[in-house]
Amino acid sequence: MKVNKNPGHNPGTRHKKSDRRGSNESTIYKERKHKASNYNQNCDISAKSSDEKIFTDEEIDMIIARVRTEMKDKDYDFIGYAILFSIETGVRVGEIAVLKWEDITVKGIHIHKQQRKTKEPGKKAVLEELPYTKNERRHPKGGRYFPITDKIASILNEIKSKQEEYGINSEYIFGQEDGTWFDKDIYAQRLRRLCERMGYDITNNHAFRMSLNSNVFIDKLNLPVTKRAALLGHSVATNERYYSHMKSQSTEDVKELLNNLNSRNIESNNTTEKTHSNSLNNIVVFPKRKSSEILEKSRNLGTS
Repeated sequence: MKVNKNPGHNPGTRHKKSDRRGSNESTIYKERKHKASNYNQNCDISAKSSDEKIFTDEEIDMIIARVRTEMKDKDYDFIGYAILFSIETGVRVGEIAVLKWEDITVKGIHIHKQQRKTKEPGKKAVLEELPYTKNERRHPKGGRYFPITDKIASILNEIKSKQEEYGINSEYIFGQEDGTWFDKDIYAQRLRRLCERMGYDITNNHAFRMSLNSNVFIDKLNLPVTKRAALLGHSVATNERYYSHMKSQSTEDVKELLNNLNSRNIESNNTTEKTHSNSLNNIVVFPKRKSSEILEKSRNLGTS
């Protein structure tokens, strides 16, 4: 029989402490799993090809037309306007929700805040306004500016007129009927359902950012990567690695460019050959002397 040398020691204490620690670890794991589930519910993180990441210009036009059609059935469709705005600017959902009228400046649209949503198990979700954008979390730089194009100005003017018409007094550009900001998850759900009804596999706002970068900034404007990254609010490496895509249909443009290049090369080669031929015709041929005659002449010169 074993004798307990420490009468005040409870042999079960170690096991209870271990059980308590295991219980805490289990709770932490569940919380992390819950947060991951919330994060991924509106994101498709599976590997996709370029065709599955961006919209074509035609698809963008169809989405705009569909949103405009649906807006006719609503008095004030702030989410519809937010979608149209995102297509033109590539702004993140969390950045759209917190945009205020005071952010419209002579330099452009000042994008310098974001909405964050946190939810703990058993508690109500909380919306926060963070004083920095996603890419400036560690090193805030005061945000970025996006130029106000004619299309963007038209959308903003339309929103302002609607808010005045229905007596909506809001500091937020895309404020709800009561003037408060909208929950970015509402936007994500509306966009996902819209794209699903239209038969698209791409259903997230991120596709607008990548489409703007690839279809407009690169294909049409040929902007340098530094400028593209600055407009969208991320690093140069991120833009090159994750945002620069090409639809398979656009290979026809490459084919035309290559054909034009080949045509120019053929013309250049023909011109070179003609020039070379003319040069040969202009060469003066001197009579060839025998080596013995040349040797005899050099001797005579040496003795004279």
